Amino acid sequence: MPKYDWYRVTYNKLYKGSGYHNKDTCCSLPTIRGEMQTDTILDFKNSVESGTIHSPSGSVTLLDVGCSNGRAVDMLCRMGYDAWGIDPAPIAIDYCKERRLTTCVTGSAVTIPFEENSFHIVFSTDTLEHIRPREVDKVIDELYRVVTHYLVLSIALQREANRTDLDEAAGEYKTLRGLELHKSQFSSLKWIELFTREDRFEVIEKDVDFIPDNKPRYGDLAGKEGFLRVILKVNKDL
Repeated sequence: MPKYDWYRVTYNKLYKGSGYHNKDTCCSLPTIRGEMQTDTILDFKNSVESGTIHSPSGSVTLLDVGCSNGRAVDMLCRMGYDAWGIDPAPIAIDYCKERRLTTCVTGSAVTIPFEENSFHIVFSTDTLEHIRPREVDKVIDELYRVVTHYLVLSIALQREANRTDLDEAAGEYKTLRGLELHKSQFSSLKWIELFTREDRFEVIEKDVDFIPDNKPRYGDLAGKEGFLRVILKVNKDL
């Protein structure tokens, strides 16, 4: 009997019971600077062009961990990268296939389904905060195992603010009721500490976006850290 996969089961229900990251909604939107995933891609592009990230010669392999509907993979392929993606929800991978993406497969950040040193760059947006705290170290180990040069990450630092899709899906699936999707709500300093404590990664670029100090709109989240965007260089003898 296959081992129970909480991420696969939970996020497949979320996709199935709502418009969560639906290909025809999220993915058909124009590129907007304020959209977190687009922010990370543009920042990544700028970092390459400025020389902060030194791409290896030849074809550069890149993995998007938590690729959802494949939008980022599609954009990165168009930028010339050999881009791949994994997501625990089979429905998300179905959306990728509708995009005619053949390099996106079902898989979890906890057990990345690729061999050691498979990718020059690992890219991940709005994913690591979804990892259960007891599995964060395992995920960092997995990221280190498969990457050779850089991690490009964007991590939400507070609880899920937009619960519309979750509440919709919870109407169909009782196990989603009251669920907090952002399991690991760590500070930016805590995330940096977790990645750098064994000298396997070093920070080469970091930016923290704060939630606007507008209490009527953002309540108790106003003025707090919102998102961490960081590029880490991999320290590894190859």
